[in-house]
Order: sequence, then C-alpha cells, then structure tokens
Amino acid sequence: MQSEHTFGGRVIGDALIEEGVECLFGVHGAQWGSIEEACRRGAKLYHFRHEASAGFAADAYARCTRKPGVCFVSMAAGVANMVAPLYHARGCLSPIVVMMSQHHPGKDGLGPIQEGYGEREFADICKWTHRILDWRTDAFWIRKALRDAVHYPPGPIALSIPQTALGGAGPDKQRHYVATELSPVIPRSAGDPAYVEKAVWRLLRAERPLLIAGDGVYWSDGAAELKELAELLRIPTCTRRTARGALSERHPLAFTQEYRNGFTEFADVVCLVGMQVNALDRWFEPPVWNAQTKYIQIQEDPELIWYGLPTEVTVVGSSKLVLRQMIDCARTLTKAPPERTGWLEQLEKTRQAVNRRRGELVTKQWGMTPIHPDVLGAEICNFLDPSATLIYDSYSGSHYLTDKVVAEADGHILDAGLHQHLGHSIGMAIGAQIARPGKQVLAQIGDGGFGLHCMDMETMLRYKLPAVIVLLNNDSWGGRTIGGARARLQFRPALAVERPL
Repeated sequence: MQSEHTFGGRVIGDALIEEGVECLFGVHGAQWGSIEEACRRGAKLYHFRHEASAGFAADAYARCTRKPGVCFVSMAAGVANMVAPLYHARGCLSPIVVMMSQHHPGKDGLGPIQEGYGEREFADICKWTHRILDWRTDAFWIRKALRDAVHYPPGPIALSIPQTALGGAGPDKQRHYVATELSPVIPRSAGDPAYVEKAVWRLLRAERPLLIAGDGVYWSDGAAELKELAELLRIPTCTRRTARGALSERHPLAFTQEYRNGFTEFADVVCLVGMQVNALDRWFEPPVWNAQTKYIQIQEDPELIWYGLPTEVTVVGSSKLVLRQMIDCARTLTKAPPERTGWLEQLEKTRQAVNRRRGELVTKQWGMTPIHPDVLGAEICNFLDPSATLIYDSYSGSHYLTDKVVAEADGHILDAGLHQHLGHSIGMAIGAQIARPGKQVLAQIGDGGFGLHCMDMETMLRYKLPAVIVLLNNDSWGGRTIGGARARLQFRPALAVERPL
C-alpha cells in the first residue's frame, strides 16, 4: 500500500523530471535520495571520480543543448570541489544548477559532521543561491533555479538542500507548485523600434562597418538572422565565444580575430550583437582597436551594456528578435544593398594574407621533432568533421590551434572563458558527448590540466562515451613558453583515449 506521506527527496526527483531534466552529473552521497527518485523515473545518472569534473560535464552539456546542466555534490568538501566549475560556468555564460546537500539547520554552529554553507560560499559566483529550509517548497525552488539559470545572461545557480528539505515528510500536499504545462513562460523582448531604426540608418551610412556577434546570438538561436542581416547590408562579420560559427567562417563576409591588423583597425562603425565586452577582446580599446571607431551595442540585458565605449546607439532586446527587427527595417529603408566595394576588397585581401601566413607557419615547422604545435593544430583541424565539438584546455596549445579552426556552426567550440581553469576538458568532453551522441568530440589539454583531472578518463570508458583527448606535454605551466621565459618548445602529443571518433 502506498504511503500517504510525501518526503522532500521524492518531491525534488519528481520536479526535476517534470521540468525535463534528463541527465544528472555528480558524486553520489548517502543524502541523495532525490537523485534516486529522479533516476527511478527515467533520468540518467553519470557518476564521476571528482565533483569538479561533474560540474564541467554539466557546463558542456548546458552549452551544447541550451538547457540547464544539473549536477549535485555532497556536504562541505564536495561543495568546495564545485568552486572551479561554477567560476568557469559564470565566465562562459553556462546555465548550471548545482544541488548541495547540507547538515540539519538545527545544528548550525554546533560542529556537526561536514558542516558547510554552500549558499554563502557561492554567493559571489552564482546568479543567486538559496538554502531550502522547508521540504514543501522544494519543487518551487527547483523550478525557479532551472528557469532562472537559462534566463539571459545564463549562468550558474546553487541550491543548498539540508536534511530537513531532503528527508522532511508529511501528509501535506506540495505547495507553491503547479503542473509544468501551467507554469509561467517569460517571453524574450524585442528592441525599441526607434532605436532599431537609428541603428540600421547608422549601418547603412557607414563606409566601413563591422558586425561582431557574441554569446547572445547563440543563446537566442539567432544565427539565421545574423547571416541574413550581414548579407542584406553586406557587412563583414566576426563571431566570438559560443557564437563562433554562427556565420560560417567559410562565408565570404566572415572574418576572425586575426584580421585586426590591416582590416578591423580601419572600421568606422562596429555593431556588437550580444557581445560581452571584457578582457578577452581587450575591451575594444586602443591600441588593439581604433580609437576613432563608433559603436552600436545590442544586449538583451541592460546590465551588459559597456559604458567605456563611444556608443552612438544602444538597443536592449533579444539578439534574435532585434536582428529580425533590423532586417525588416532595412528592407523598408533601402531597395538595394550598400556597395562597400572597397571595404569588401580589403576584407578579401586581408583573408588571403591571413591564409598565406597560416600556411607558411605550418610549412616552416613541418617535420620538426617533437611535433611543433602549429603543425599539430593544423592536423587537428584537417581531421575534424564540421559537426565536431572542440574544447580548448591548454594555455599554450590553444594559442596554436584556434587560429587554424574554421568554425561552421555555433556552439561547437567550447573555450575556457574568463576564469580558465585547468583540466576542465575531461569533464566537458563527457558532457559534450552526452549532449551530441555519436558526434566527434576532441579536447586539447595541457600536462598540468591532465594531472588535475585525468582520473575521469575512466568515467568516459565506463559509460562508453567516445572522445579524443590530445595531451600537449610541454612541461610548461602558465604559458611560460609563449611569454618568452623558455625558448624551447617540447610538445609531445599523446592520444589519451584509444577509441575511434
């Protein structure tokens, strides 16, 4: 006979399933009856050797699927091991929801076993944190966390779930909760039409405009709109971060970061679409960028507007919706695309120079022993399918790889973001293969990062998740080779997973 009582763990498990969670990443503890409940109802559990790798797997899964990556950790020490993945997720705009078990709140300050307060530890890392004290509100907070994690800008959320919320039980019906199909949906917003029109006019009148698309284009699924606007206005376009490849880099209007010298430095107007301004692009400031350039900023969240740029137009709205508005507006304002003949000729001239430089570098280093990373990067790119997921995890190695990549679809290059933890690619390769089963996954990792997280190579094999890990063993920490402290290049690549892609 089924009990009339409901316990918190079952409520959490049911809420996860009803919200569409299919995968759970973590290291199991005795407290996690809710994980068992979710698995009983069909969720797949991926159990790791280390909590950090589980967090990185959730990150990759989230970035590849545009859905929350859900992970869980045990009390205190397990919570501490989640710091690096959460910093990583925050810098990469990755929607992770981490559930942390916790001691009974009645024992706060009394020295219980594994006393810890994850909601305090992660307050500066996550979008928000919460400590659930009443089991009858479990489902409310689970639902809110899953929804808020993907609300732009996406990012991590942490829930501390003490024993009272996990094991509490009673005949009470669950409160503050309704069936999934009746839950509120927050629509994305379009931009103010007056500002959209002003932005379009500015681009039409520009002589040397650029479009630079960032994470907002990826998370709003705006790749098709980006391509249409670029072609309509004949604007050279660069895609960055998770959006790299939103306009295929084989497209005649596409350019990459290498085009700075001799091309982007001459731009008179740069339109940033969903592009965060930070150190990864040197804040778009001189001397890397032209001090005379004027900017248009399009951001879904007004908090991401960067006030350090000479900005002529600001539009707040979803990248996808604003791009569609701009396309419709441009079609009404002009009957023919701008000529821009000289500007596009300069783009093609720069493209040829960049390709020639790439080829010369690889040819010059060909046949060296040990293999030069320029050659290795070229060979990796020649080997991968366009649908492959590529993960950067080598401070030195990624320098020699990223300039050779030709991205053809967004969301397939997963970088280390602003916080650049070492060893993240082992867990991320697992998450990427789960998100894109049967597709190629390749991670490039340094010897330092491999030493930190190599134990979860066994997790790949245990779950039969094919991925290739290329180990760059150059005996160098912190990029000292690039910095010039060591002239010797000793990259010794090793295929760490002998399993076909």
